[in-house]
Amino acid sequence: MKYIQRYPFLIHSLFWILVVFFYTLFFGHQAQNYLQTLLFACFLMPTTIGTSYFLMYFLIPHFLFKRKYKQFFLFFFYSLVMSVWLELLTIVWAFIWLAEYQTSNMNPATLDISFLVAGTYMVVFGAVSIHLFKRWSEIQQAKLKTELKLKEAELNLLKAQIHPHFLFNTLNTLYGFALEKSDLTPQLVLKLSDLLDYALYHSNQDWVQLQKEIQYIQDFIDLEKLRYEEDVNIEVKCVGSNQGLYIAPMLILPFVENSFKHGLHKELGKGFIHISLTTQGQKLLVEIENSIPDCENTAQKLDSGGVGLDNVRKRLAWLYPKTHTLQITQDKNRFKVTVYIQLHTKPKPYENQMPHHR
Repeated sequence: MKYIQRYPFLIHSLFWILVVFFYTLFFGHQAQNYLQTLLFACFLMPTTIGTSYFLMYFLIPHFLFKRKYKQFFLFFFYSLVMSVWLELLTIVWAFIWLAEYQTSNMNPATLDISFLVAGTYMVVFGAVSIHLFKRWSEIQQAKLKTELKLKEAELNLLKAQIHPHFLFNTLNTLYGFALEKSDLTPQLVLKLSDLLDYALYHSNQDWVQLQKEIQYIQDFIDLEKLRYEEDVNIEVKCVGSNQGLYIAPMLILPFVENSFKHGLHKELGKGFIHISLTTQGQKLLVEIENSIPDCENTAQKLDSGGVGLDNVRKRLAWLYPKTHTLQITQDKNRFKVTVYIQLHTKPKPYENQMPHHR
């Protein structure tokens, strides 16, 4: 398709040269006089080209596409009459210039007007079909580009929403430490600085190294651990090699954040969070399990999901449409998220997930 757009004159010329050879074989098979038929085909080409371009660039776009069907069929009938008249003139010219006024020297196929019209309009309709297919392809590409721009805009909006959501929760924690005048406040500020550095300078990329993303999650967990007593059960397990794998940034964090938000409550005592990140080849399996404190409205909050979980669901759907699974299960005392993602071995632009846009 790109070659047609880049060299239209060359492609059209090649097509009509092929038509000349088609006419020569199509009309010359009876008399076997291919040289005379070749010359006759050249006489016939202006009518064929003119009729084809008249249909492609005038009748179809100005009448058929605009649903002016009566005018379309009326002008098509006029073009049919005109082309038949021109073909009759072509026969006369061939009779004068090629046969030298001797009908016996004429190719029988070139004297059959119905056969001549059938052969001509076979080419005309073929050319129109190719043109319509090309136009349809261009329309589809334009639609895909438009849809992709909308998807990319929504994806960027989702990513932008994650940062304030995360920052809001972390600042709330820092505010609580400041009110308590905790000795852990400087350590919390340092951890927050590292997290914000990653969020500002890495999360705007399309893809990041998996090991950096896991380190970011570990920093977040370390920060959250500062809020709770040591007897709270928080387990983090990383299995497999993370080298050479890439993932969309801040994709797993909302699930981790949600487990801390709903799984642990300082005022209620013990709880647990178990986080497992397993890589095998290009496959990443994330399992996050947390306790559910027996307090009022907790289940309702978990069902609602929150801004973070809603966003990550959509991001997974955009970025890994056929290469991820997400399962969320919940009972009275336990909430579990299982995410499976087929990762990349090198950073890939979004067009590998969706149609080309750059």
